[in-house]
Amino acid sequence: HTLSANGETYGAIIVARADVGSLGPAEVELMNAVGASVAQAIYGARLVDDLRSMNVELVESRQQIMRQERLKALGQMAGGIAHDINNALSPVVGFSDMLLQQSTDLDDHSKKLLQLIRLGALDISRIVERMRQLYRNREANEIEVEPVDIRQIVRETIELTRPRWRDRSGNGGEIRISTDFARVLPQIPGVDTEIREALTNLVLNSVDAMPDGGRIVIAGYVLPEPANGDEASQPEQVIIDVIDEGSGMTPETAQRAMEPFFTTKGEGGTGLGLPMVQQVMQHHAGSVSIHAREKIGTIVRLSFPVEASTAYHRTRVTDDESIALELKVLVVDDEPMLRMVVEEMLSAEGHLVTVAVGGPEASELVSQAYKSGDPFDVVVSDIEMPVLNGRMLAEFIESESPDTDVILMTGWTDRQIDVETISTRVVGLLKKPPRLADITALLAVVARNAAPATPPAEGAGG
Repeated sequence: HTLSANGETYGAIIVARADVGSLGPAEVELMNAVGASVAQAIYGARLVDDLRSMNVELVESRQQIMRQERLKALGQMAGGIAHDINNALSPVVGFSDMLLQQSTDLDDHSKKLLQLIRLGALDISRIVERMRQLYRNREANEIEVEPVDIRQIVRETIELTRPRWRDRSGNGGEIRISTDFARVLPQIPGVDTEIREALTNLVLNSVDAMPDGGRIVIAGYVLPEPANGDEASQPEQVIIDVIDEGSGMTPETAQRAMEPFFTTKGEGGTGLGLPMVQQVMQHHAGSVSIHAREKIGTIVRLSFPVEASTAYHRTRVTDDESIALELKVLVVDDEPMLRMVVEEMLSAEGHLVTVAVGGPEASELVSQAYKSGDPFDVVVSDIEMPVLNGRMLAEFIESESPDTDVILMTGWTDRQIDVETISTRVVGLLKKPPRLADITALLAVVARNAAPATPPAEGAGG
């Protein structure tokens, strides 16, 4: 007798008897009833199992949606505060650039500290950007890479984190950090601030995992390793291992470590450190893996491809662009500190600088300068300003002072700005906090536009 219910067959009941003769009607009816009951019981059990599985999937889906919503809220919050943070960081980066370039009486130690201050400020700006990107996939053309020296990045990371692990050493056991680099360690295509941020997260995680002290080793090597010391062989990957002697992880913890908001640090943890590390590695076409044993220690491995990934857009700002002209510059920003920073940076480069507190004042100055026959060579303006914003000002300049170039500044990290659609006079976009090298590169473009045409040599032509 088949065991069937709701169009599904689950099996069969085979009945045999020892004595001769077939089953009677009553016995057949009994078997039918038993078979139907068993089939219904199996069907009900299957329904319970399916319902339980669906409930688990529903709970997981709800948790995933909640995580995504939290990430979205975090990203939106980060985008909202990025403008203010980048404005606040502008004097730190700008004046550090000026001191490093112009001060001749700084000793080596002071220069080193100043460089670390500048690096820290730039990294803060990148961290806010990373938080925003946790819920948003960055486009390939947003990624700018240059050759990165891993040894240098590791050294900078150790110096930047030194106050944290040195202070921890005073409260408990001593924490020691050392490096172990292979002789052959080629540069990789990447973004130095992102890699430094990822390593900083890993070092601080290791420090937190060793309340009683211990040793952290940052090792760098290539895979495959050179055969028989053949340093001419082409490696495929650069590997960075961050190794500690901390509390380690259980297999369950290691499996969930990359989940956003998952943390074992209680109120002191955000659960965003390792997800941000993972995102950095994805941007570099690499990978991150965790090798840990509870109470023994942890190895976090970062694998970078040596060859440039096609997902990257390679850019290079040339440093040999010389600006022979003294430019007449108008700086426009409703933030007093930003005006002062850019004014000081440009004045130190030998340019004649005027400042305006907003779009209306800037438009008057532009009109007056053009009518007097001595127009501004370039207007450096913030985009987001009340009454007359940077976009409107650029359009005004194109109409009323057609020989004046425009450089726009922005502190927003989450807004895609296509300067070519704003005005033909816009030569570039300057992101806050502004860096001296970026300003110099854009002013080189302005200088070429403002330079008088070279007259033809005598006797040339007919």
